[in-house]
Amino acid sequence: MTTEETLKSFLTIIEGTVPADFATGDQVREYIVRLTSMMAYANEARANANRTYNVAKAKAYIKLENEILGKHPKFSPSLAKDYVAALCSKECYAFDLAERTAATCTNVADYMRSVLSSLKAEQQFANFGQ
Repeated sequence: MTTEETLKSFLTIIEGTVPADFATGDQVREYIVRLTSMMAYANEARANANRTYNVAKAKAYIKLENEILGKHPKFSPSLAKDYVAALCSKECYAFDLAERTAATCTNVADYMRSVLSSLKAEQQFANFGQ
């Protein structure tokens, strides 16, 4: 499975998660551990994708300079930036996917910690009168 496929599978897992999947605090904790593992993978993928993206941008700027700027010296900076972005779209997508997956894992893990805290509070309240 490629990194892209793995990241997409993480998002599919997260999107398919419903409250009924968590009947106990232990199930919530297990899911947080799973999210943490996904987050670690996504962050590593993000770092690798960022490195690859930066190398691709450097090569694209060299290509721009060698193939276009010599022939068209009045090439606008915004057009140059758009040209380089187009040449690096695959690398940019890989970086964005990894970054968004890591952020999604972080946000969902934070939410699940809140759910766990609520479960603890409800349990304490239920045990208070006993």
